[in-house]
Amino acid sequence: MCAECDDDGGDDDGNDGDDDDDALQGPLYRALYDYDAQDDDEVSFLENDIICNVQPVDDGWVLGVVQKNNLKGMIPSNYIGEME
Repeated sequence: MCAECDDDGGDDDGNDGDDDDDALQGPLYRALYDYDAQDDDEVSFLENDIICNVQPVDDGWVLGVVQKNNLKGMIPSNYIGEME
């Protein structure tokens, strides 16, 4: 799980945020192909990378976090598939 996906929303003084069940927002996705970011708001990834916290943005694009490097950005939705 990536740091952003594993963040419980609590602060550093030990107080928890929401329940731990809310740490991962939605299902995990796997990259189906390599993708090289074309704009500053996009994120690059390689085939089989894990993507978490995926949120639909508009037709053909989602916002997500690449697990291996914790980078967040726009991702073409046809480049990822939901993991079972």
